[in-house]
Amino acid sequence: MLLFLAACSTDSGNDESISLPFGKGNGNSISSSSSGVSLEFSEGNPPQDMFIGSPVNFAFIFKNYQLHDIENLEVKVKGFDRSYVSGLDDEYTVSRIPKASETIGAGTFTGLVASGVTVDGFVGDYNFNPEFEYCYLAKTTFRETVCVPSKTNQCEVEYSAQTTQNGPISLSVDRVNAISDEVQISFSLTDKGQGETRSQCFDDQDYATPYTINFIKLGTLDGNCQPAGTDDYLLANKKGSFLCTFPRSQDGSYPTQLTAEFEYLYEQSIQRSYTVIDPTQ
Repeated sequence: MLLFLAACSTDSGNDESISLPFGKGNGNSISSSSSGVSLEFSEGNPPQDMFIGSPVNFAFIFKNYQLHDIENLEVKVKGFDRSYVSGLDDEYTVSRIPKASETIGAGTFTGLVASGVTVDGFVGDYNFNPEFEYCYLAKTTFRETVCVPSKTNQCEVEYSAQTTQNGPISLSVDRVNAISDEVQISFSLTDKGQGETRSQCFDDQDYATPYTINFIKLGTLDGNCQPAGTDDYLLANKKGSFLCTFPRSQDGSYPTQLTAEFEYLYEQSIQRSYTVIDPTQ
């Protein structure tokens, strides 16, 4: 019955209304969230205290704070002696978690249930501490109002510098400079999420990990970009930087919107602790 209900709730899961942990300015806004995807389990599934040989269910709840659907999220289960545990697979795949929205909140998926999980074969009580790693393609969307300086590198207009972005990797504008008939903008990236970027899922051996710029626009004009200090777009120690050059639309200074989107593999994890009781001991 639990499996049936979980499967039925999959399509309507993103109708759930929640309070959001991050805000735009001083208010709450999903568009300014640095969260990616969170994982928790439904209450009592599994229970905090388990009994040796008694089956329990692991009912996964994924919440997506990203502004795009998460597709083909991979889950890896580890951190315990598998000779004691049955019914909990090494790996799972979630085909789709719906995107978040300002009106509804996080997109929710509840269709993954590992039923009939048993822990047996040990002597005395056993501390069962499974770790759940999950990996997915994350995106950062960014929008900021900036002043394009005049050819003399002066900003002579009033404007409100507003920034909105969504994604674990945060983008910031370091400098905006006028260089002849072009505008040069330098950017910094910082991982402000609860996980790590990856070159490939569940591989933590890389010192630097790649990201892909889908687009960067100054108004309607595309930027000509290059990474700073390397040949490739890389993040190292949760940081990165790059530089873009744009044509200008007029000689004087003017405010406009700077918009960007880039993507990267992102991996998060949670660990849970359960006590498995042997009443005969």
